[in-house]
Amino acid sequence: MGLETVMRLEPIELYILDCFREHETERLPLSEIVGDSTVTRYTVLGDALRELELQHGMLQRGERLDIFELTPLGRQYIAICAR
Repeated sequence: MGLETVMRLEPIELYILDCFREHETERLPLSEIVGDSTVTRYTVLGDALRELELQHGMLQRGERLDIFELTPLGRQYIAICAR
């Protein structure tokens, strides 16, 4: 069973992973992910970032807390979705 059939991500979580893919990078500052979001959307994005980090293990915080990095699992998921 492949990763793509096991993992169910919310649309907002997919949006975050797409940010990494579109920027073609493994690390992004929080400001690049949230952009000019409203307070409500900022809260939703914060919750999704925590889910991707703690629940799914696809992101981790960088040395600076405002930087997010893809984990090996996150990189694998992005590679699968890019096919």
